[in-house]
Amino acid sequence: MRWLTNASAMATLAVVGLGAAGCMNCPKPEARPVAQAPIVERRVTGPVSIELSPETDVNPVKTQHVFVATVRDASGNPISGVEVEWILSRSGGTSVGDIVDVDGGHKIDNTYAKSTTGSSTYTITRGNDNAADDVQVGPGQTWCVITATEEGQSKMVAYAPAIQNWDRHKAFAVKNWMDLSWEAPVDATNRVGTSHTFAFKVFKFSDTAPVPGVDITWTLVSGPEGSLNGSGRTVATKSDASGWAKVELTQASPVAGTNEIQISVVRPAGKDECRCWPEAVLGTWTVRKNWVAPSIAIMKSAPAHETVGHSFAYDIVVTNTSPDLDVRDVVVTDPLPGGVAYESSNPMAEVSGNNLTWRLGTMAAGTSRSLQVMVHGTQSGTVENCAVVNAEGGLTARACATTTFSMASLTLKKSGPATASLCDPITYTITVTNTGDGDAQNVRVVDAMPAGVTTSDQTDWMVGTLGAREMRTFTIIARANQAGTFENCATVTADGGLTARDCVTTTVTKCVLAITKTAPEVRKFGRPIPYVITVSNVGSTDARNVVVEDTIATGAAFQDCTDGGMMSGSTVVWNLGTIGPGQSRTVTLNCVASGSTDGVIHNTATARGDCCDVVSASADTHVSGVAAILLETVDVDDPIEVGANETYVIDVTNQGNAVDRNIVIRCTLPPEEDFVSAQGPDGTQYQVSGKTVTFNAYASLAQGARIQYRVVVKGNKAGVVLFATKLTSDMLMGESVDETEATTIY
Repeated sequence: MRWLTNASAMATLAVVGLGAAGCMNCPKPEARPVAQAPIVERRVTGPVSIELSPETDVNPVKTQHVFVATVRDASGNPISGVEVEWILSRSGGTSVGDIVDVDGGHKIDNTYAKSTTGSSTYTITRGNDNAADDVQVGPGQTWCVITATEEGQSKMVAYAPAIQNWDRHKAFAVKNWMDLSWEAPVDATNRVGTSHTFAFKVFKFSDTAPVPGVDITWTLVSGPEGSLNGSGRTVATKSDASGWAKVELTQASPVAGTNEIQISVVRPAGKDECRCWPEAVLGTWTVRKNWVAPSIAIMKSAPAHETVGHSFAYDIVVTNTSPDLDVRDVVVTDPLPGGVAYESSNPMAEVSGNNLTWRLGTMAAGTSRSLQVMVHGTQSGTVENCAVVNAEGGLTARACATTTFSMASLTLKKSGPATASLCDPITYTITVTNTGDGDAQNVRVVDAMPAGVTTSDQTDWMVGTLGAREMRTFTIIARANQAGTFENCATVTADGGLTARDCVTTTVTKCVLAITKTAPEVRKFGRPIPYVITVSNVGSTDARNVVVEDTIATGAAFQDCTDGGMMSGSTVVWNLGTIGPGQSRTVTLNCVASGSTDGVIHNTATARGDCCDVVSASADTHVSGVAAILLETVDVDDPIEVGANETYVIDVTNQGNAVDRNIVIRCTLPPEEDFVSAQGPDGTQYQVSGKTVTFNAYASLAQGARIQYRVVVKGNKAGVVLFATKLTSDMLMGESVDETEATTIY
């Protein structure tokens, strides 16, 4: 559906006036004043004429229409800066519509406005996505927009006061407003020998209600012979209650070509309460019917050269070359020639011997179908393979492909050393040759490294095509990660089952180290610990760059070492150079037990060499300290009177270099003294049995630590008496430390 506006490009439009002609009883509208800007007479020589476009047009009601005025000089060139007055005439009381907007926005009222011609080019858009209804404005032009809410005519006057010639200083235009719209048929394409129905719909623009009774005339203007509704080349129809008018075009004979049908739309005469209008031709259109016949084509491709036994594809493409018609009953056949063996097809063909058939049915217009046949050559020579497509109506086409087959033959030679050291690289060389007279396709060379041999080089080569008599050489640098005998094999493969293989055996030797380490099993703190380390080569080849390392363990301090050993951090390192098969080297490391806590010093030495496994040996030494316990007992108040108290202070001090544990103090009172009270370190509890006071074991006494006990007694008889103290501990191992303190009682 498309309205004819000043932005439209419809073929032809003829519009007659929609004013009050013939409507004698319509009341005249009440006259109303029209605002007029004062006209100032100017006499300039520049502008000489004004034009208004479009002069006549049709728009649906409740839309907007753009008038463009152009002012020119005597040479016909547009002039900018010229004032133009816009007057929407109300003469006779029959004009409808209002001014909506004007160039520059100087609108006086709904029937009068002013603007000035511009100097630039720009586009007036309607704010939608349809560029077809945009209006272009250029230099020397200005514009005005009107609208109408009811059917009728808008009479527009564009007046340029600067133009001196009164016959040329005004331009006039008429806009016809109708509450009518339509949907015209579009161009169509049909198969020859069929018929086609065109449909034209008429409806109101305001509410899309169908408009019946509109005359639609159809004329077969050109193209193949045919008839409209079976009654000739011209037929008149009316829109029905649904607003539709239809016509059927039938070919006289099935001939390809294009018919042009001209459609004319006539608005019947009518009237309402205040207006009447005559019959009017609203417009004409041309619609085209393309009659087409089906056609089909086939293409076939294959490699020009192939190797016997190598799989390849015949590619077949069938195309319906008609842009508009389906092709029915499409069948493709492909009889394979001798010397070619069938493998598979996609889509699957019907196979009968060497004959392949695909029944494709109906192919849509402009579409293609791809077929593929996988085959291989069975003998040398040149063969041609042809495929044929047949379809309805005797359509047929044929396509061929020619391939020349040749033979290829592959050999492979591999070389490498018979013996090698574990430290040495092993170089393998592989030579592949096509000794045949044809190309070898998809040639692949693979060298499978045996377990225990590695390489960072490529071991899998996709050679691709190896031409007749062509040779390729590959080199691999590998290393063995263990001693032993290794067989390394390389294989070459190619299409057609071509293959060749060759192997090389290499014996790899390595150095083998052994290490021993000895040390004293027991040592006291502060005593030396000598470590003796022996490294031997028990393999069959030199051990080069032998290095021995020994990290000083916690609880030991480095003293010295032999054979050029050097300290590096907390590790002693000996660089012993080369040790031949069956030879050994001995080094000594002297340390001192420097800890203060009983325990085991675990010391490990390692040896390594080029391409030799790392070996290690350890030695354990149990270290302990000596606890030297000092026991002192002092009577505080000696001498004392009978009946007085005496306090004995007992100090225990660990003067050794080891912790002593489970310290037990036992005090024995003489008959001349009676027990009063006691106090142990850190609240140590005690028991009294007769004249004996025994303190519970004190758990741990560190090096240099001291603890104190107090025992209070009362003298009961005069004399010189002895207070005895006995100390036992874990370090004393069943022995005791005894001390007596003499006290005088008087």
